[in-house]
Amino acid sequence: MKKIVIFLFWIVVGMVTGCVSNDTTKVIITAENYPLDTVRIVWMAGGEFKGEKVPLKNGKGEVEISAPEYTLVSIINDDPAQRITYGDGIIPSPSINFFAEMGQRIRVQFDGERWPIARIDGGKVNEDYMRLWGKKGPLERKKWELMRVLYSSKDVDKEPLKQEISAIREACQQMEYKFIPLNPDSYVSLHLLPVVRTSLPFEKYEQLFLNLSERVRNTEMGKSTSEQIAMTKKSLPGQPAPDFSKVDKEGNTIRLSDLKGKYVLIDFWGTWCIPCRRSHPHLVELHEKYAPKGVYFINVAQENDMKFRDNWLKVIEEDQMTWTQILNNEGQEGCDVVRLFSVTTFPTKVLIDQEGRIVGRYLGDSRELDKELEMIFGE
Repeated sequence: MKKIVIFLFWIVVGMVTGCVSNDTTKVIITAENYPLDTVRIVWMAGGEFKGEKVPLKNGKGEVEISAPEYTLVSIINDDPAQRITYGDGIIPSPSINFFAEMGQRIRVQFDGERWPIARIDGGKVNEDYMRLWGKKGPLERKKWELMRVLYSSKDVDKEPLKQEISAIREACQQMEYKFIPLNPDSYVSLHLLPVVRTSLPFEKYEQLFLNLSERVRNTEMGKSTSEQIAMTKKSLPGQPAPDFSKVDKEGNTIRLSDLKGKYVLIDFWGTWCIPCRRSHPHLVELHEKYAPKGVYFINVAQENDMKFRDNWLKVIEEDQMTWTQILNNEGQEGCDVVRLFSVTTFPTKVLIDQEGRIVGRYLGDSRELDKELEMIFGE
């Protein structure tokens, strides 16, 4: 009889507390001033986007998700009033992020009128993350409001807005950069490494990783980061460019080794990447100026899905890119050019000399690339 009473007691406890499976994460959302009756959450698993729509009743909803341990999960704001219409496209509002932790209940509380400020509770990794997001969230909110004015208002002095947005970005980067060495045993620090990578010399980035605890470096993401660092070393300036063979949009086979004797400029981009597309008019100018001098231009696109091929072709035509165009997704299992060159930031441009050695890697805008080309060709 005593055993039966104990058994029934634990059944009642389980009903009250809501047991969570050891291989899932329970997400409990509380939303205020959010006009929709669902909220969308997305994450990456096995190289693919996964997602769930969480029904909200009186601003409350919950769902159990099967996301890999410590995967970054994003809450997307689908409220149309929170998006920015810019040209022919849309700039989505920033997401609220948290980490999946097996067997944990993650509680996310937000106010739609103060998006993306949020309170995140549940699990050690999210506790670490909240120490950062608690300070960073209000800055992201301020930056988003400034961007709405910048892109939505015509009668406004844009330069001060751009400067303030830039200052906020810098402040957020500094927060992230300082967090990593102060928290070497936190998975959040490992997650932040790719975020700060673009603003650091490679040697400093590598040292930040090596200073993380052995436990963190031995996680799946840690091992992947270690492999990526090793590959990056092979694609730094002065190193021989990794050879590849890919088919371009016309069906021609392009081998990098066949282009020895020429300077080669590879531009890594994607149709989804707004900064990439903004850089294309200048890339067209560079092509007009340097292709006649013997520089061979190659664009390598990385799309989110093979279904985007038609859009890829459409954007190539719209942006008037008349040179060699390669879709990395095609035959990616046999030759992944993005991985070979350890590209994690788009756009990235790589200049290769006549001997097949890497001259330089250029992230974002191409001012340094412009200087390099002017130095090589004397104008």
